[in-house]
Amino acid sequence: MYNVLLQRQIKKYLGGGEVIPDEYRPLLNAINESYNHYEADRNLIERSMDLSSLELIDVNRKLRQEADRHRIVLGKLRQALQVLRLDAGEVDGPDDDENFDDSDLIEVAELLRKQIDRRHEAEGKLLESEARFRLLAENSTDIIGRYSPEGICLYLSPSCRSLLGYEPEEMIGGRFAFGIHPADIDHVARISDMVGGATDVTTSCFRFLKKDGDYIWLETTMHAIRDSESGEMIEVHMASRDITARKRDEDELQLLSLVASKTDNAVLITNRLGQIEWVNESFIRFSGYTLEEAVGYRPSELLHGPLTSPETLNEINVALWNARPITSEILYYHKDGHTYWLSATITPILDATGQVERFVAIQSDITEQKQIAMELQYRTSRLTALVENLQAGVLVEDESERIVIMNQTFCDMFEIRQSPQDLVGKESEGLAEGAKRLFADPEGFVRRVNEVMAGRTLCIDEELVLTDGRIFERDYIPIFVGDIYRGHLWHCRDVTERKQAQAAINALNSELKETNHLLRIERDKEKEHVRVLEELNQMKSEFVSSVSHELRTPLASIIGFTQTILIDPDLPGEMQREFLQIVFDEAKRLAKLINDMLDLSRIESGSAIVEKSPTDVIPLVERGIQSVVMQAEARGISVTSVVDRPSLIANIDPDRTLQVIINLLSNAVKFTPDGGWVQIRVRVEGSEVILEVQDTGMGIPEGDLPNLFQKFFRVHRPGTAIRGTGLGLAITKHIVELQAGTITVQSTENVGSTFTVRFPQQ
Repeated sequence: MYNVLLQRQIKKYLGGGEVIPDEYRPLLNAINESYNHYEADRNLIERSMDLSSLELIDVNRKLRQEADRHRIVLGKLRQALQVLRLDAGEVDGPDDDENFDDSDLIEVAELLRKQIDRRHEAEGKLLESEARFRLLAENSTDIIGRYSPEGICLYLSPSCRSLLGYEPEEMIGGRFAFGIHPADIDHVARISDMVGGATDVTTSCFRFLKKDGDYIWLETTMHAIRDSESGEMIEVHMASRDITARKRDEDELQLLSLVASKTDNAVLITNRLGQIEWVNESFIRFSGYTLEEAVGYRPSELLHGPLTSPETLNEINVALWNARPITSEILYYHKDGHTYWLSATITPILDATGQVERFVAIQSDITEQKQIAMELQYRTSRLTALVENLQAGVLVEDESERIVIMNQTFCDMFEIRQSPQDLVGKESEGLAEGAKRLFADPEGFVRRVNEVMAGRTLCIDEELVLTDGRIFERDYIPIFVGDIYRGHLWHCRDVTERKQAQAAINALNSELKETNHLLRIERDKEKEHVRVLEELNQMKSEFVSSVSHELRTPLASIIGFTQTILIDPDLPGEMQREFLQIVFDEAKRLAKLINDMLDLSRIESGSAIVEKSPTDVIPLVERGIQSVVMQAEARGISVTSVVDRPSLIANIDPDRTLQVIINLLSNAVKFTPDGGWVQIRVRVEGSEVILEVQDTGMGIPEGDLPNLFQKFFRVHRPGTAIRGTGLGLAITKHIVELQAGTITVQSTENVGSTFTVRFPQQ
C-alpha cells in the first residue's frame, strides 16, 4: 500500500491508483520508500511534541486537583492550628472542635509534606518537559511552531530564520495565513476544522513567500492539543518541512513519465551496478520483456547473444567505467529469439559528489538501415569478381565513406600499397591526400575530389594529368536508393595511349587547319595590303592637300607683303614695319607648322626619344603658365594653378611634359573669350599624378569629340577666325602615351572644356 502523500500524487498525475502502469512501479516504489522515511521522521517529531504537550496539560490538571486538595488540607491545618492556639489560651477556639485531635494534626502535617513533595516533583517534570520541547524545537531543521485556536503564532523555532528569512520575533504574534500564496490560502481553514473538532491532525502543502521575495514549498502537519476532560482545543502545534526540491523532483518525474511514455525510442534506467530499475513501453515492444521481467537484470543478461559484438560491448563497458556517455550500434536478441539492431546512447547520471548514481539508455531501432546495408554488401560481393577483372580502376564507397569495393587496378593506378581486401570496410579518408603527389596539380586534385563528393552530382570523363605525363579519365557516380544517398562509385581509366593517338590525329588536323588558316591569312593580308595602300594613298592625298593648304597660306602672305614692299619704294615706313611684322608672324607660323610636322613624323615613326626620370611637376606647371600669361593678360583672361602639395613627383620626360602643358594652356587661352579664366590643377590620386586644364571657352560639340586628337582635325566654328594646324592635340596625345600616360577630354558647348592627363608616379 502506498503512502498517503504518494497516493495523492498518483491520483493527481496518473488519474487514480486503481491501475498503475508497470513501467511506473519501480520509480513509485523508490518514491514511496523516501516518503515513508520522511513520514517516520515527521511522526517522531509529532510524537515528541504531543508527549511534551500532553505531559504539560496532565501536570497542570494534576496541579489544579492537588491545589484544591491542598486548600482543604490548609483549612484543616488552620483549624488544627486554631485548636493549638486555643489550648495555649492565645485566641478563642472554634465552636466545634470535636473533629480535631493530635492524630489529625499529624495527618494534616504528613499530607502537607506529601503535597509539597509532589508539587516539587511536578514542577521538575514540567521543567524537564519544557526543556525537552525546547531542545527539539531549537535543533530541528524543520520549523516547529505553536498557534492559538484563533491562528495567532505563539512560538516559532529558529529554523524559520534559515528557511524563510524571518526572525522568530518577526512572526510571533502574526496570523497563520501570513506569507501563504493566495492560491493556497484555503489551507488556513484547516485550523478552523480542528477547532470545530473535525480532526486532530491535518497535513497540507502550500507555497510560502520568503522574506527575499521567492516562494518555498512547505509541507505542514498540525496537531490539535486538547484538554483531556473537556476536549476543548488549547493550542495547535505545527511542524513545517521544506519540500521545494521534492516538488521539483515530482514535476521532473511527471515530465519524464510523459516524455518516456510518448517517445518511440526505448528508454531504460539502471542503477550504478547496471541493474534495470525501469523501462518504458517502447522497450517492452522492442525486447518482448515486461517491466517486472526486466527489473533487477542487467541488459546483457536479457538482450545479448552469440552474434552480439564483443568489441562493441567492451567499448561500452570502458566508457561507462570511466563515466563517459557513449553511442553504439548493438545487435540485440528479442525474448522470442529473433535479432534486431538498436542505436543506443547511454548516459551516466552523477550525484552531487560526482559519483555515478544510475545510467539512462535511449535506444532507437536501426534494423531496417542495417538490413539495407547488409543487402548492399551482399550485392557488392557478387560484383567483386567482375570488378576485379576490369581493366579500369573501381572504388565503391558507402554513405559513410567506408570502402565497399576496390579492385587491384585502382590500387596500381594510385600506387596504394595495401591490398583491396585489407581496405574493405575501412574509411577512405586520406586516399586522395596519399595519391595527390602523382598529379600535376596536387592540391587541385584533392580539392576537386572534395567538391564532387560534396555535390553528389554525376561527373563523367573528367581528365586528370599526372606528373609523368600520363592522363587518367575519371567518372563519379552517386548511388541513390529512392531519394536516399547510399554511397558512390569512382571509375578511373588510363587513357594516355588513346589521348596520344587522339593528339596525333588532332595535330594533323591542326596542321591542316593551320595551313588553311595561313592561306586565308595570306589572302586577307593581300586584301589588307591593298586596302592599306589605298588608305595610305588617300591619307597621302589628304596630307598633301592639308599641308599644301597650311603652307600656301603663310607663304602667300609672306610673298604678297614682301612684293608690296619691294615694288613700292615710297611705302611709308610705318606701313613697311607693319607689313614686315606680318611677314615675320607668318614665317613663325610656317616654322611652327614645319616643326609640328617633324615632331609628329618622328613620334609616329618611333624615332622620338623620351627620357623619363622622377621629375617635380610643379615647376613645369609654373613655366607653362609663364609662357601664356602675356597672351592671356592682353585679353583679360585669368590663368591660375591649384596644387595640393608643394612637390609632386612623376616618372616623366620633363621637356616633353612641358610641351604638353604649353599646348593645353595655349589652346585653352586661344579658345576662351576675353575676360574668361583658365585653371590648371595638379593632384595625386592613388599611384598617378593628374593634370587638369579647365577653361571657360567655346567648348567642343559632342559629335567632334571622338576625332579631336586626329591629325589636321579642326573643329568647325562658323563665324570665327581662330587659326590652327590641327596638329597640336595629336602631338600632345602621342607625347602623353609615350610616357605611359592617358589624356581625356570633357566639354560642353558655350560652357568650357577640361583636359585631363594622367602620369604614373613610378
